[in-house]
Amino acid sequence: MSSIAGPSIRGRIPVGRRSAFSRLRAAGVSLLRAVMLPRLRAAGVSFLRAAGISRLRVAGVFVERPGVVSVYMVGEDLGSLRFEPGQSFRWRFLTRRLWPVSLPFALSAPIWEDTVRITVSTRGGRTRMMRRLRPGTRVLARGPFGTLTGRSRTRRKVLLLAWGMGVAPMRALFETMPGGPGDVTLLYRARSAGDLVLTHELEAIARRRRRYLHYLLGPAGGPGDPLSPARLLELVPDIAEHDVYLCGSPETAAASVEALRLAGVPRDRIRAEPAAC
Repeated sequence: MSSIAGPSIRGRIPVGRRSAFSRLRAAGVSLLRAVMLPRLRAAGVSFLRAAGISRLRVAGVFVERPGVVSVYMVGEDLGSLRFEPGQSFRWRFLTRRLWPVSLPFALSAPIWEDTVRITVSTRGGRTRMMRRLRPGTRVLARGPFGTLTGRSRTRRKVLLLAWGMGVAPMRALFETMPGGPGDVTLLYRARSAGDLVLTHELEAIARRRRRYLHYLLGPAGGPGDPLSPARLLELVPDIAEHDVYLCGSPETAAASVEALRLAGVPRDRIRAEPAAC
């Protein structure tokens, strides 16, 4: 190993020239900040947009009920997302523990100017940390994904069927799906009233837009199943004339499709996308 002995580079600059050197360095830093950094930032934003990634910040976290929160986020130029109610995004929250993973969630409401909202269960390993998200936390959103939108509609009447947290995208569709009085019905399936979320919003939408809303509560399976074919026909007698949008886990989606088919709904009118729910 060898070393070079001698004065530092600072010691080699004549005293009379140090102030000029300092001014030159300050001018270079100012130029970098004024010219290069905005260009680099703009290039980074353009790259993210080209990759379908949007930058947002957490505006706040609201507890809907124990175990469920809504996360509000703000961003610029959200209109360029080309989002349709019913679609989902992959969210990456840039915190120490959450940044390594992107989490799939659908928006639980239409985009409001510069604000978006997701509503999630915090009982999972990763999502539990979302309760502690702080305002200002940076977020990257990639998407949108999914075809569970009004674009695939073929009938005048629509039935929305939500299981558990699958109500999030269904709430957005319930508000925005075009239709006259009674054309849109939402069936919300849960084990008990304590498992329901966003009920005040759903009921307000039903009143304002003159839509039907039914809560189907109780355990699944057995003769008392609230989602039996007989119960479906009781609630929606002309169910066979509806397009059906379904959101739930793969297991609940399979059970729902079977009940809908037995109630007379053609398979090609049932739209299920468990991955988005």
